[in-house]
Amino acid sequence: MSNVSLLTIVRGRRLQLFNLLRGVAEQRSRPREMVIVFMNEDIPKQLPDPGCPVYTMQLNDARHQLPLAAARNLAASRAAGEVLAFIDADCIPNEDYLVRLDYAVKLTHGLVMADIRYLSETLESDRWSYRRLDQISSPHPRHPIMPDNHGIMPLPHQLFRVASFGIRAADFARLGGFDESY
Repeated sequence: MSNVSLLTIVRGRRLQLFNLLRGVAEQRSRPREMVIVFMNEDIPKQLPDPGCPVYTMQLNDARHQLPLAAARNLAASRAAGEVLAFIDADCIPNEDYLVRLDYAVKLTHGLVMADIRYLSETLESDRWSYRRLDQISSPHPRHPIMPDNHGIMPLPHQLFRVASFGIRAADFARLGGFDESY
């Protein structure tokens, strides 16, 4: 069993969440669990099966329409894995995502971002073949091109994006999680 907890937060992105869950089901190494926090909205009655235990929570915050930091902290507080893999609901992981992220986090003892690519707008409403993602996606415009060997490349902290990253649970706790006043 993997010791990675996959965490996501969502508000109003049902189709994207469903595609994320389908992508998790196609992982070569499934996560220990998936924790989903719904921000200021009801939890759906049914979700696609990602092939691992799923824990859902609702975070209602009348002061903030999108309590992003609080939602991520809530997801992390529920997670039991040694490694926390945060992924946005509109991301679809490739089949080796968790294996690579887990390896990189354990190798570096640091905060590790995944290589993020964006789908064309016309494909967001359909279920597509995951094998074709490299052909129909483009790199994030502000991220450097990853090396062909998908190696680890240090980046300045200004390039950090929360769309997909991993960190040891102990390090996340030591840092105090996300600053909820931001």
